[in-house]
Amino acid sequence: MRFDFAGESAGTYIQGYMNTTSWSGDFGTNDISTFSGEWKVYDADTVVFEVADSIAATGVEVTPATASLVVGATQQLSGAVQPTDATNKAITWTTSAASIATVSSTGLVTAVAAGTATITATTADGSFTDTCAVTVTAAP
Repeated sequence: MRFDFAGESAGTYIQGYMNTTSWSGDFGTNDISTFSGEWKVYDADTVVFEVADSIAATGVEVTPATASLVVGATQQLSGAVQPTDATNKAITWTTSAASIATVSSTGLVTAVAAGTATITATTADGSFTDTCAVTVTAAP
């Protein structure tokens, strides 16, 4: 019996075979079978799996860097964690003045009252920050 295992990442592949020492099964209504044996890797005696190191965040960039809103308007901000292949891309959004502008967990800013507020994106990995300066004006 031969088995081929393919991993989630490119290049993860193990080919091997099993020496069956016993086999029992009723391939009737249940289609259940049990095997007993020894698994052997096709071209080695030992398989070693290496877990890839995580890639640390080195920064975050918020876009846009500034926003001008009228009371009641919204603006979606985006935060890009660097490097792009960082393992943990989680960002926390906060506002310096919730009475002026609020921000959701996804970076959606809502203008509440006239004034200025700073919206900050903070990476979960390394606590790197970047900001967006928000100016809110009264509705005409």
